[in-house]
Amino acid sequence: MDTEGRLVWDAPAGNWSILRIGFQAKGMCVTKSKDAVEIDPMSAEAMDLHFAHTGAKMIEDAGPLAGKTFQYLHIDSWEIKQPDWTAKMPEEFLKRRGYDLTKWLPALCKRQVDNSAATEAFLQDFRVTACDLIAENYYGRLDTLAKEGGLLGSHSEAGGPIGAPHTYWLDALKFHGTTAIPMGEFWIKKFNGANVSYERNHTIKQIASAAHIYGKELCQAEAFTAYSDAFVSDPYKIKGAGDLAFCDGLTRMVFHQWIHQPDLERVPGSWARPRGNKEIGTKFGHTRAWWPMADGWLSYLARCQYMLRQGKFVADFAYLQDQRIPSYVVSRPGEKPRCPPGYDYDALHAEVLLTRATAKGGQLQLESGMSYRYLVLPPDPDAILTPATRKKINELAEAGVQVIGPGYRKGTLEDILSADGLVPAIEFRNASPKARFEKIHRRDGEAEIFFTSNQAVEESHADVIFRVTGKQPELWNPVTGEIRELSEWREENGRTVVPMTFAAKESSFVVFRKQAQAGKTRGAENFPELTALKPLSGPWQVAFDPKWGGPESIDFDKLVDWTQRPESGIRYYSGTATYRKTFDLPVSTSEQPVYLDLGKLSCIARVRLNGKDLGVVWTAPWRIEITDTVRPEGNKLEIEVANHWLNRIIGDEKLAPEERFTQTNVESKNSKLQPAGLLGPVSLLIEKD
Repeated sequence: MDTEGRLVWDAPAGNWSILRIGFQAKGMCVTKSKDAVEIDPMSAEAMDLHFAHTGAKMIEDAGPLAGKTFQYLHIDSWEIKQPDWTAKMPEEFLKRRGYDLTKWLPALCKRQVDNSAATEAFLQDFRVTACDLIAENYYGRLDTLAKEGGLLGSHSEAGGPIGAPHTYWLDALKFHGTTAIPMGEFWIKKFNGANVSYERNHTIKQIASAAHIYGKELCQAEAFTAYSDAFVSDPYKIKGAGDLAFCDGLTRMVFHQWIHQPDLERVPGSWARPRGNKEIGTKFGHTRAWWPMADGWLSYLARCQYMLRQGKFVADFAYLQDQRIPSYVVSRPGEKPRCPPGYDYDALHAEVLLTRATAKGGQLQLESGMSYRYLVLPPDPDAILTPATRKKINELAEAGVQVIGPGYRKGTLEDILSADGLVPAIEFRNASPKARFEKIHRRDGEAEIFFTSNQAVEESHADVIFRVTGKQPELWNPVTGEIRELSEWREENGRTVVPMTFAAKESSFVVFRKQAQAGKTRGAENFPELTALKPLSGPWQVAFDPKWGGPESIDFDKLVDWTQRPESGIRYYSGTATYRKTFDLPVSTSEQPVYLDLGKLSCIARVRLNGKDLGVVWTAPWRIEITDTVRPEGNKLEIEVANHWLNRIIGDEKLAPEERFTQTNVESKNSKLQPAGLLGPVSLLIEKD
């Protein structure tokens, strides 16, 4: 880009290559040598030219893999200035709005024409026109060209980021509707010990709503983006943020970021835009120290994503968006009026209401298959709803749809729900004091699927009440893949009550798909209390990898944080170390399940017992069942534990360059050593009598 924001091609004749495409107020110039070709920035021709020199060439190179291995094109978030003019704007404005804009041009320079109300009405029309052109000729045109080239479409990050300095004219739901897969983003705010702080990002509810109202199976997000100390993230720390995004409707993660590493021996490698020890991104990739054990976490995400694509999202409310431009979906709990706990909603905009909505059985029905009990209007008295939109609302209301808002049904949502006798879809009652639960509900045919997440960093308990009757509750564990019936449950007033226990940051699916058996026992505990069978205390034989500065073998009298050891090769060690121990069972356990509890560790472990790989332990409750593998005597236990690269980087900065083990462009300045290793206590557990 040159200093005036123009796109410059500076290449030999006949060998054109595009560097970047962008819109800006004065239009866009494509320059070859000294000749400038004006390209209308809000015309389809601009995207056609861009596509011809990027996507089309990639499709050609892919050959028969186009549409198979190579499926989508992507444009990332809009972080440029607002386009406010195009040579065809007068023509497009007249065609779309029905009047000449010439008289109103002073309004674009913050001058009043006629009166303030008329001026604002014109500005709204002008913003809508610009929004329509971007939707059709930028996002929509790319999706069309991708499909014409044999791909499945595009998944542009069309609705974000929002907020200073990134504010522009948009109808976010409209933009997302033009793409094959709506895409947003969510960030991790700050790392703090075993947890992270994070907030809901509005784009997740936004893209989920777009997927639901337009009938798209997938919605995805740039995931786990962070501006934090380098190399301190791990699957457990960021789990809660991912689960929260799932509860807002996300169905696919797009990791931020995997950086191309030309030198595979350069570990942990170089990362984009490092600022001292700070970096934007979660550094997802094969150079992470814990990467060899990432399969446990990735399997968890895959199971969650699969389940959250089944059937349809279940919501009682459709919140109609104000038609004022810009229009985007605020994050929960910023919606107005506030959606009561235990219920859920989609955001809906006028385009879908006008073209894809009907009344059926007293509910709002969309072509996508979604239906809602209530249509909630914007409560702001200054909200913009066009005459066509208001006419459609009246038609739906006359056909039996319950419309809540000015001019229609009045009262708080809580009062209306109470009057109608509609109980929550899911409720958490008698919860632990520090518990914080999130959820999402889907329906696949006759099966009811609930994803429940404990966002607290402590074990939490609650009676979970589901708006389901006559069916057997099952627990589907996305960490292990286990499916089992929940034996302890009861029915109360048309709902099913299930006592549940959640480990710190634990999530699970509760599925109702089978009819409950008459006379079935419902008294056994769903989550039996475990008791210690035997502690596995020291000594432990621990093997480090000398390649990263650790001793090949050393005995630990007791389990301790590596950073507390006196040996510098252990104190600053990063990578994988293997703990070994042989143990016997104290009593026969043939009638009871046996578990290996690892206590605390940082940050991830793989367990092998008697030569059998039992899998990865990466999240609470930090234990794994060993019933089918353990034997009365001579059990050989191996626990591989991996940590973060930061400790080795800190240690390396105390060494001469030629003595260092790692190579990276990230500094450790002001960073602290991170807890590392198997901290324990490690013990064998059985169910309490």
